[in-house]
Amino acid sequence: MAVGERDFDLEVLTPVEAIEASAAAEAVGPSRLEAPIPGKVVKVHIAEGDEAFHVLYDLDQRIQIPSRMFIYSGQTWERDGVTPHWRGIYDDQGRLMVAINHNMDIGDAWEHADWPDYPENMTALAYRFGINYLIYAMTH
Repeated sequence: MAVGERDFDLEVLTPVEAIEASAAAEAVGPSRLEAPIPGKVVKVHIAEGDEAFHVLYDLDQRIQIPSRMFIYSGQTWERDGVTPHWRGIYDDQGRLMVAINHNMDIGDAWEHADWPDYPENMTALAYRFGINYLIYAMTH
């Protein structure tokens, strides 16, 4: 293996790698998206009907899940990330391998679920996304 190359035998990215992939995708724009997995491409958007959004919960709501800063600022976005995106990397059989939730903060919604000031509906939606992703990963 050459210097700088990585072995992706497990076909799993850490959360940090997924964030890096998301940041890189946003920097180059949707016409030149490259995945961190050699030979794979970041799909511009995960389709509304993708099974990952319907494996347990029907996630037809595409709402930007805000960071905790929303509590203080009233803005659901940070910097210039006004529009939320659901992007993904698929394997050769069409199965979603990596979900990239861009311009939203699902992790903050999980982390601050017990904060009285954080919107409960956002926490509930974030948990539904996470549970769907988990069940999808375990069954596909």
